[in-house]
Amino acid sequence: MSEDIEQLKKAREYAFLLLRHRPRSISEFKEKLERRGFNKDISDVLAADFKKRGLLDDARFARMWLEDRMLLKPMGKLRLRQELKNKGISEFDIEDAISSAMSGFDEYEAAKTLAQKRLKSITGPDKIAIKRRLFGFLQRRGFSYEVVAKVVRETVNK
Repeated sequence: MSEDIEQLKKAREYAFLLLRHRPRSISEFKEKLERRGFNKDISDVLAADFKKRGLLDDARFARMWLEDRMLLKPMGKLRLRQELKNKGISEFDIEDAISSAMSGFDEYEAAKTLAQKRLKSITGPDKIAIKRRLFGFLQRRGFSYEVVAKVVRETVNK
């Protein structure tokens, strides 16, 4: 019994350390605890406790993650959605976060700005190779096919 209490105490200390570095999704939080060697029961108990206290909130985490990503490393909705899904965020919270965080976000303008920056460092034997590289870069950043095609067409043909 005292061993369980000791494990819970150690897990709680580690959990606070995790959240001190950056916010986490509930799934990420549990995964980190379990990878550290704490059993699933302890991670579940701590996740429920931290959620009740407001220290873990997937909806808030998703909004914060999107805002940071859009500021530091702009990318399209497809990639942002996939990143949040990989963090264990529910579809409902993802849709809510994307619609609120990206209400003033112009995907076309973001892709165009990135393309103009990237074009300075892309080399190739001809325009086709340059277009292909730029197209691949923008698609990996999660921009939709339509946006990427339009931006590449406008940017490379100048």
